[in-house]
Amino acid sequence: MTLTPQQLQEAVEFIKSHGHCGIVSHANPDADALGSSLGLAEILRENNIAAHVVNESDINQRYHFMKGATDIQKNFGDFQPACLIVLDCSDEKRPGDVLWPTISHIKPRLVIDHHRSHIKFGDITLLDSEESSTAAMVLDLVRASGWKISKAAATALYAGIVSDTGSFRYSSVRAKTFSDAAWLAEHGVRTSEVAELLYSRTRKEAMLLQAEAVRNAEFLFDGKCFFVALDAPDFQRFNAQADDAEGLAERGRDIEGVDVSISARFLDNVWRVSLRASKTNVAKVAEVFGGGGHMYAAAFRSKQPLEIFKPLLLAEVEKALKLSN
Repeated sequence: MTLTPQQLQEAVEFIKSHGHCGIVSHANPDADALGSSLGLAEILRENNIAAHVVNESDINQRYHFMKGATDIQKNFGDFQPACLIVLDCSDEKRPGDVLWPTISHIKPRLVIDHHRSHIKFGDITLLDSEESSTAAMVLDLVRASGWKISKAAATALYAGIVSDTGSFRYSSVRAKTFSDAAWLAEHGVRTSEVAELLYSRTRKEAMLLQAEAVRNAEFLFDGKCFFVALDAPDFQRFNAQADDAEGLAERGRDIEGVDVSISARFLDNVWRVSLRASKTNVAKVAEVFGGGGHMYAAAFRSKQPLEIFKPLLLAEVEKALKLSN
């Protein structure tokens, strides 16, 4: 599903012809969603194309090193987009229940995404489910355009690639991924600095919260499934923020013998459920509950009580485990 030069050029011409680009990614953005958004916006502005990034969620402090991260607003305000660029979203609901109704009228839309569960909703769609990250797809677009790229923009795109590949550990990594990283390093990225900013700074509150979560974790289905849940009182007890629970699903998956790892966090009256796996297709599991993602990394939200959706979720996980073994 590698993008063709014609597809990339069509997207470049779309941006050039419309200008005044509104850029949005999914709610609760990760480093790939933010890196691709902020990197693209910076590149467009550097090349005299107006661009403005919005997101309905507060931005994780860990990502504030990316240029423009602290300037992201929750709506476009006085900025009048002539087109909408939607990044890292598998469907039109992903920008969020609050933001999307206020911007869904903005057309035409260019959508750039790499999720296997993608449901097309763009006037032009760049989709490559084999690509490592949306940031890598934005990089392809930039190289096809001939636009100049600054160190700040290159750093944002590099952060997206590093994060979504698990520091180049996931199965989505291919030879192109390393050449993308090398190209960005040649354009000023200090790779060790990005790694430290992404992974080497942990708040005390986060450590205490995650220690409590792991202490109460469950190992199910002969140890093949790791399940952890944090509710609102847990966050209150440790004065923790939503971001402080990040990475729990990945930590569970890395335990020897675990195939599927599940992290459920209750915040803002909704359960946010992350699924990670080594060899089981958890995207299919997430889709049952209205979510989606990649084969080994997916998510969904539920407004049902934990005691209602948890047994349903575990039943689906058990079926998926049996299919993968």
